[in-house]
Amino acid sequence: MLPIKKILFPCDLTPHSSKILNYALALADTFGSRICILHVVQDLRSWAGLYMPHKNLGLEQADVVAHAQQSLIQFCVEIPAARENADKRVVSGEPAEEIITFVKKEGADLIVMGTHGRKGIEYSLFGSVAAKVVRLSPVPVLTVNPETLSNT
Repeated sequence: MLPIKKILFPCDLTPHSSKILNYALALADTFGSRICILHVVQDLRSWAGLYMPHKNLGLEQADVVAHAQQSLIQFCVEIPAARENADKRVVSGEPAEEIITFVKKEGADLIVMGTHGRKGIEYSLFGSVAAKVVRLSPVPVLTVNPETLSNT
């Protein structure tokens, strides 16, 4: 069996995230792994010129990242194992790309992430971060449908 020393949990901070995090933490406990919770903030500068002027986006992006860091800390407060045993990171960029970059630079043996089941026009417009990660990841990806997990 391959050792699983580090599990990456990409987290979007939606209500379903805590269910998936508990699942990832249970896996980490089973394998004696460390877990890293990664939240990716969309880079506002990528929208420059489309919907908003770009002159102050660098400052606004810093505010968004700071708010996301506080939100991630607050999210973990309610889950003791995450509060105590998880590394927490917030980065800016395109989510799938940043997840793959993290794996390549920081190392992870497994990615555990949720699926949202987007369909139709929503899938066409936004795509699926999970599908992109599965396609591009150099390590195994365990996708979890949060609807199938209990609230514990």
